[in-house]
Amino acid sequence: MVEEVTDVKKPVGIGKRSNHDILTDQPIIAINKLKDVSDDEFEDIVREWVWGYMIKKELSGYIDCKKCAGSGDLGRDIIAIRSLDGPDWDNYQCKNYRAKISPSQLWGEIGKFVYHAYKKRFSLPKNYYVVSGYGPGPDLINYTENPGKFKAELLANWDSHCATKISRGKTYPLDQDLKTYIEAIDFKMFQFIDPQQLIEEHAKTRYHYSRFGGSMPDRLLPPGLPPEVRANEITYVNELLDAYTDHKKTVISLANIESDATYMPHFTRQRHSFYLADSLNEFSKDQFAEYTNHFEALKLEIHSGVVDVCESAYPDRFSRVKAVTQEAKRLSITGNPLVKVMRVEDREGLCHHLVTDKQLTWKGEQA
Repeated sequence: MVEEVTDVKKPVGIGKRSNHDILTDQPIIAINKLKDVSDDEFEDIVREWVWGYMIKKELSGYIDCKKCAGSGDLGRDIIAIRSLDGPDWDNYQCKNYRAKISPSQLWGEIGKFVYHAYKKRFSLPKNYYVVSGYGPGPDLINYTENPGKFKAELLANWDSHCATKISRGKTYPLDQDLKTYIEAIDFKMFQFIDPQQLIEEHAKTRYHYSRFGGSMPDRLLPPGLPPEVRANEITYVNELLDAYTDHKKTVISLANIESDATYMPHFTRQRHSFYLADSLNEFSKDQFAEYTNHFEALKLEIHSGVVDVCESAYPDRFSRVKAVTQEAKRLSITGNPLVKVMRVEDREGLCHHLVTDKQLTWKGEQA
């Protein structure tokens, strides 16, 4: 049987979706994107899957993963480590060709891998997973179901597909020691990850929405206010109490505010908005990669929009609080993906987050 060789160069790739794509709802069918991305982006997607799904959800026992792909990777693309104390790891080999993978496309890769293991450049992993956008062809599926035949075919194809593929310009014949080493390997370690599995599990990571789009996940809102002021609230709460005191010219504290009909409703609303904004921060962490910083960008935009209002003169601090939070609610914010799930109270809460960060203060010039 003559196998079709489909190891053609991949296109540059679509890349991560921009904020504009996210805001204008331009989804990409994920399973189709896998077939079009560049080799480098495909490796990033696999690493995101291992890190964001396998590790973060504690489903595999992995404690770390590294991207080794590139020159000098010794046949390892993504390595997932279970223990730092010994050779307990899995290899994820990314072969994102433009068709289902045939055996002739893997012999050289596997040959290079087992040769470097034979030379003790690394220990053999527990599992060697091949990951691709199209998945394995029928011949490779048959081989994984018959590990003995898989091994025999690798040995039979060594001279034609492996000997010259391990290192450029050199030939590595299958001598007896190397053959004995390969024969001792349990070829059950060689397995395939179906692209549908990759997509469905990648969809459960914080990286998926930015890459593939679709419907933005529902945002979980805080269940209710903690009855007691917590440590993370102290800074903005003290500034609010000082603002009430400045307005009333009588000390308002946590000890007496509950009985104050003038300020208690406002105080409760501000605490609610603080925790609502806090939940927006958690949503951003859960649904977007850590390098995006959409919540921090939103805080900066709110700060830029209200800081001049905050620095104006007012008859008292409470008047400043109300002027600034009202201005925050009026701001036009269009470039941040979080606006799709943001509520008006989030803007008010972001002001209190800025006070907590000491980027805003209710103290200032009196009118």
